[in-house]
Amino acid sequence: MKKAAIVVATVLLAGVAYGDGLDAYGSAFGTLSKAQVIGQGAGDIGLAVGAADWNSFVGFFAYGMSESTEGRIKLGIADERGFDATVTFGLDFHYQMLDFNSAVQQDPLDLSVGGFFEYVDFDGFSIFQIGADLLGSIPFSLSGGTTLTPYGRFNVRLERYKVDVLGVSKSESELKFGLSLGTCWDMSEDFGLYGEFQFDGNDGLFAGLRYRVL
Repeated sequence: MKKAAIVVATVLLAGVAYGDGLDAYGSAFGTLSKAQVIGQGAGDIGLAVGAADWNSFVGFFAYGMSESTEGRIKLGIADERGFDATVTFGLDFHYQMLDFNSAVQQDPLDLSVGGFFEYVDFDGFSIFQIGADLLGSIPFSLSGGTTLTPYGRFNVRLERYKVDVLGVSKSESELKFGLSLGTCWDMSEDFGLYGEFQFDGNDGLFAGLRYRVL
């Protein structure tokens, strides 16, 4: 563990010294969300696994704050690049601007804009992220009453890295971008499955489910 921390500290300090920048670390959570918010007073819980540069197991609770806004609390366990597994935490908020199923004027897709932050600390090497994203999706009704919804998310974020190991203390902040592409299969109003590819530094495959509890 100490050897891994020393290597990370050395790499980070070298990157700061030479100004070459640092690789993006990305999200341990994935997106696992359509652009359509869940509705005022509604609540979903979800579980997912990520097979990516960070291997992770995560859970979330989403709550409809109004008919057009949704907030989400995320908690997970991440095992990243040789470090011991640790807890990671996140929050996000989305406002739906376009509604594909609007009875007044049908929009070409569901579109939401939002903000988020995430934090993880690998025993002296911490990563804090804060940013904004754009999330779009289009639902397709299938036979049997199920719905298939392809979605995509683009995010821009500030990643702040901090090393505080064995007397070494250094930090750096960089602007990063990410893209996620996935599909949600809603087997009923209360239950759905997700699968997505994430490209944001923590590149890989995420799969999960959600269940309506409120």
